[in-house]
Amino acid sequence: MEQTKIFKHLTANEEKIEVFNFERELSMQAYIWDNENILNLDTDQFNNAVVLNNEVTLSSENVKKRIDLFVKYDESYAIVELKKDEINMGTFKQLEGYLQQRKELLKSDYDSNNVEDDSKWIGILIGSTICPELEKNIRDGKCFEIDGEKIPVAGLTLSRFKSSTNNVYVISQTYFKEQEAKNYDKYNFNDKKYTKGRLVLAVIKQYVADNPRITFSELKNKFPDAIHRKAVFVEIKDAKDQITNGRIKHYIKNDELITLEDGTAIAVSCHWGDDSKDGLGNSKDRLGNSKVRLGNIKPFIQKAKEYNYKITKV
Repeated sequence: MEQTKIFKHLTANEEKIEVFNFERELSMQAYIWDNENILNLDTDQFNNAVVLNNEVTLSSENVKKRIDLFVKYDESYAIVELKKDEINMGTFKQLEGYLQQRKELLKSDYDSNNVEDDSKWIGILIGSTICPELEKNIRDGKCFEIDGEKIPVAGLTLSRFKSSTNNVYVISQTYFKEQEAKNYDKYNFNDKKYTKGRLVLAVIKQYVADNPRITFSELKNKFPDAIHRKAVFVEIKDAKDQITNGRIKHYIKNDELITLEDGTAIAVSCHWGDDSKDGLGNSKDRLGNSKVRLGNIKPFIQKAKEYNYKITKV
């Protein structure tokens, strides 16, 4: 991905375009929150970005740190550091410090009954420009190595312009070396490839489409809560009530909701995992803690196959 070069004076549809930089990091933050897709880094692992929270305070050894954005992808979490000017190796080092405390972000809403994916992490730096050394490191696939885990890094630059008619344009440039797609199970369904959570969403949507007159309780009988340990899906009002500290547990975007014939809107859980046994026969959560649990994606797939839906693991 070659860096895009933008002249300071452009014309578009006879409009004069001039540089209109973000004056504050909060302005850049607000723009990203309103345009989450700008954080999508590829079409496989790091897509479907959702901003969970902003200005998150972490405390360590009496030193408070503030994370600009906390983001979730389908099966990954991201810590985003923003700079209204250049991102460089100093910013890179700062991000590493935040990622060393990544577990604290999950403590507020993590318990032994919460079944989730074995999620991975990524660090993202965003600024108006990027220094050559940082750009080269990202292009070469440089990762953070923290607690035995390799955490990839991506960079984004945002250039903002304003026209003579007060139209505002933002051009983004992404710097990221795509990672090998390991530890990210994918499944084929209806000739499309899905991650675990997206597979469940697609199957439930298909079942409702195939049975358009089904009620909420009937759908619950077909896909009982026991499959998930908590609930395969809930009504949208309950999904919103379960958002804690910015953490979203269901697919709640407009195009992700499923509306039944009686008007009930349901949201499917986005927390789905597989068996991940250590040598002692115990599962390990994403924090590396051992606990006894079974994955919930396998019983869901088994149930879907009972309804003649063909699902194959990639």
